[in-house]
Amino acid sequence: MHKKSFGLFLLLFIFDWMTKQYLNQAHDLFSIFSWGVAVKPALNTGLSWGLAVGWNNLIALAATAFILWFLSIKMYGKNEVAAILVAAGGIGNLLDRMVYGGVRDFIALTYKSQGIFPIFNCADIFLTIGIILLIWNDRATLFSE
Repeated sequence: MHKKSFGLFLLLFIFDWMTKQYLNQAHDLFSIFSWGVAVKPALNTGLSWGLAVGWNNLIALAATAFILWFLSIKMYGKNEVAAILVAAGGIGNLLDRMVYGGVRDFIALTYKSQGIFPIFNCADIFLTIGIILLIWNDRATLFSE
């Protein structure tokens, strides 16, 4: 991994960790804007969107194996930024699972104070963008005949 790549990884990882530390101190839902985005701390012991609750140890083991495998095949070339995003998000959420017994989520999308999407965190955003970039970068391979 290049120094710049490691620097980007470290920046994303620290940003995720610090937002979780700071925003999970909020005990009540409060809106950042008058509509749409609110902070609502929650501990997710399952997968994304609350699936597989109670499988925390198995999820952590599978996530560790996936991250190590993924980094070994995607860390170089056009997929380097995508791999850094996936690694930062995956390791950030993995650390939460090991320290807190689940992932600390806090970003809520709302409409008229009602949640319209499962609560998530910055690591989830990094993971999503990284996976989209990987699919985009490898689209010729993925969708060829």
